[in-house]
Amino acid sequence: MLRRSLQQIATLEDLNLSYSWMELIQHEALAAALPALTRMQRLALNCCGIAADGAHALAATLPRLRHLRALELGKNPLGVEGVLALASAIVALSGLLTKLHLGETDSGTAKRAYIGEPGRRPMGMPTGHGPGEALAAALAPLTGLKCLQLGGNGIGRLGVGMLAPVLGSLTRLSWLSMQGNPLHQDGAVALAPAVSKLSCLSGLNLGGTELGDAGAACLAPALAALTRLTLLSLDGNAIGGEGAAACAAALAGMGQLQELFLGGNLLHHNGCVVIKTALSGMIHLANLNLTSKIQVLMPRSARAAPRPSALRSPSWRRRGRRSVLVQTGCSSPSVSAPQACTWHTMASTLAA
Repeated sequence: MLRRSLQQIATLEDLNLSYSWMELIQHEALAAALPALTRMQRLALNCCGIAADGAHALAATLPRLRHLRALELGKNPLGVEGVLALASAIVALSGLLTKLHLGETDSGTAKRAYIGEPGRRPMGMPTGHGPGEALAAALAPLTGLKCLQLGGNGIGRLGVGMLAPVLGSLTRLSWLSMQGNPLHQDGAVALAPAVSKLSCLSGLNLGGTELGDAGAACLAPALAALTRLTLLSLDGNAIGGEGAAACAAALAGMGQLQELFLGGNLLHHNGCVVIKTALSGMIHLANLNLTSKIQVLMPRSARAAPRPSALRSPSWRRRGRRSVLVQTGCSSPSVSAPQACTWHTMASTLAA
């Protein structure tokens, strides 16, 4: 039925079936119907339960969509084999694709396959043809790519080492997300030269990449070159005072920045002061998120109990046309005094 229905709409340009969980037989029917949709420009199949077998079926027909500009396959349990199957199809679409979403492609598996890491190959796969190499080879011809989502794939130090040279060649990128990949300091060192070449970037999401102070310091010089950024996310990276000082130097030159996410870090008093100084010249900044993860730090019993008056919810304060989200106070014994001081400082310096 799905195949017949789609074949009757040959003029379709945008097909969005995201969050429509399908069985393998439906994936195969969809793949068989795609060649008839000769005008297709966007195909969105996020969270459709597409695993390796479904990926093979799609890979056989995707190259026939000669007008395809956007391919979204995020949040599917593709795993290593599925990514490898799609790699050849993506190469065939080089010169066409401007948007590629391959984030969280292991979300349906109990154990992540780590698509960016060499050595983590399905049994029987020859050495030298791992998913990291395949993904890098697939991205290399996509010189017109403007939006790339690779978040949540477990891409670590080794995977970034293979991807970084390719990412650096995608000079038309305006949006890049590596959110949730465990880059650490070594991954930041590998990624920095590539990021510095992406002068067209307007959005960069590196949230939850476990950078720490050392990783933030390694990336800061590369971030300073991104003068067109309007959105930057570095939340959830355990960045402390030293990392904040390095980031502040980079932020000072981002005159177009409109949204900045630094929540879930360990800025404390010194970090707040240097960030505040860097923000003073950001006339376009409209959204600043510096919330702490106090609920994570509190024990379950404390979270269930009524909140004391001193523990306030995150609140929006306005400073001119700016919206600033800050944690304005905390008296919970599970939160250290320096951390509570951090948010009092941030409230007084930014939201006064």
